[in-house]
Amino acid sequence: MRHLPGGRTVADVICPRCSHCFPVEFSEVLGKEGLALRNEIARLVRAMAGIEDDTERAIALADQRAEAARSKSAADVAASRADMSHFRDRAERVEAALADAERRLAELSDGHNPADAALIAFLRARIKDLEAKIAYYENANSRGGMPSLRKGQAKRMEVQRARSCRRNGGTAAPFGASMGHAGASHHAKPERTDFYKAPGRCSHCDSAAVRGLRPLNKVYREFTDPGTNVLHTLMLSIGRVWCPRCCRVTIAESPSIEGTWYGAVALSRLVALYLARGVDRETARLLDTLYGFEAGANSLWNARRAVVRRLGPFMALLEELIAASTYCHLDETRYPRADCGGKGHAWAAACRWAAMIIFHRSRSADIFDEALAFLRGAVAVVDGYPLYRAILGEIQRCWRHIVNNLKAAAARATGAEAGTVREQYTRLCSLYERIKDKDTASKAERDSILAQARAIAEALPEDHPSRIEILNAGEALVTFLKYADMPPTNNFDECIIRRGPVMNRNVRYLLRTEEGARVLGTLVSFHITCRLQGLDMADTLLRILRGEDPRKIFKAVAVAAGASARSQKTMRHAVAQLQLLVVREPEPEPEPEPERLSGPPAQEQPPLPASRNLPVLA
Repeated sequence: MRHLPGGRTVADVICPRCSHCFPVEFSEVLGKEGLALRNEIARLVRAMAGIEDDTERAIALADQRAEAARSKSAADVAASRADMSHFRDRAERVEAALADAERRLAELSDGHNPADAALIAFLRARIKDLEAKIAYYENANSRGGMPSLRKGQAKRMEVQRARSCRRNGGTAAPFGASMGHAGASHHAKPERTDFYKAPGRCSHCDSAAVRGLRPLNKVYREFTDPGTNVLHTLMLSIGRVWCPRCCRVTIAESPSIEGTWYGAVALSRLVALYLARGVDRETARLLDTLYGFEAGANSLWNARRAVVRRLGPFMALLEELIAASTYCHLDETRYPRADCGGKGHAWAAACRWAAMIIFHRSRSADIFDEALAFLRGAVAVVDGYPLYRAILGEIQRCWRHIVNNLKAAAARATGAEAGTVREQYTRLCSLYERIKDKDTASKAERDSILAQARAIAEALPEDHPSRIEILNAGEALVTFLKYADMPPTNNFDECIIRRGPVMNRNVRYLLRTEEGARVLGTLVSFHITCRLQGLDMADTLLRILRGEDPRKIFKAVAVAAGASARSQKTMRHAVAQLQLLVVREPEPEPEPEPERLSGPPAQEQPPLPASRNLPVLA
């Protein structure tokens, strides 16, 4: 075998027949099998080269990733150091603020100035807050982002860390400041368990063949001791039985209220805080400060819904009271609602002893097909909204609206018609002062008063708005002279509007859902009705939550039967009582009026005598 240039291999082959030796290339000797073997070897060589290249690329990529990770770790370490520096700076600033507050407090205390008492109280509260923050910053277990965590997230982190400490054989350190600091969470474990035995008979079919069920366990928070303001956490174990005859469940009687974990006393206090222009955030802060437990927005909302469910019979009673009265008052004002695109109105229907507030979607006649259907055809004192004339029976147009509209027109009048408008305003004021205290009048007297009002209107310019308003009112100007004790103005309902919807609009501004509108309307109606009847709202609500019938509390039977005019106090005294409830804001100084614009002076409402306070009906 010889290797020739060019990579060829030659072998000497001897013929077995003639013994002749001749050269033959190696490929010719191996044939097809040799070619296949060479091809396979070449393929394996190429594969090895590819594997080596891939390995080199993978090693280079791993080196790049390791370098990037090292760079990122260095950046994280630098950022962490910067955060720790910022954290220390915050602690130093808080300590400086605390020292300044203590210095100012010492200066004020040395002066013994009674006028600085409020400022001293504020500084003490501020010092207490700063001490809690310092305790939080100085605690080794505190985290910089803890105060900004979402609701519930901090509690979950605390529970997880406590479990981890217990697994490691240690005790769980408090998260943030030590236990007992201002704002520490109330312990959720019940202090005791109260058992209520399951009934022995079915409450639906009175069958004694009942089967016991597993008791219903419910956490219950209540002021168990009336003499203290300590809110206790209890567990109620309520027995239950199932009746195979009617397939219904009977539950033992207990102080638990469906839909909330608060008791009757706690609910009455929560509703009182809500109606005293309190929002959920401030209510939760107050509960945390006074009673040491955290109340979320959902628990407060569920508490109000549970109260409104118990006040269902009371709302039915309001309809009976207003429908049974000789006349009622009706008014409306704007109250925006998010589910109506920012529109919405608050309606107030009231009589001498009751007031109903309804937050509706619009100002249209739909409300008289839904919530105020019982007022169709009723006698009412209203303003100039044209819908009332079409829906109600007899109406009394508010004289105060008409007089004020003409007064504003007289103040704006210029030129030749100014003297005429101001003269007719003076005549209208004189007419109103003569008739406003009348109780009833005959048909001839009513026609005479109506003729004088028309003469005043016809003396105004042809297209004057007050002329049109008085002429369109017609006999509605003297309706109050047909019914005893009916006022000529709608001041009574205006005070209710201000005390209820307007005050809540200034505080809450917006209603978001239909159910929220119903809850707010029910609570405001209950509050104003209690005031009209001289009842304490919190005590009355507590009695209803404990199962007392609202009819026995509000004495609805006597009113529905139609009390005599002698037993009903005059509406002026009711207006004076409501005006005491309205939070008045300081009014600007009135502008000087024109000389001829001065009409008869408005008479002030007489103070309510002690012997004529709003009575509770017998």
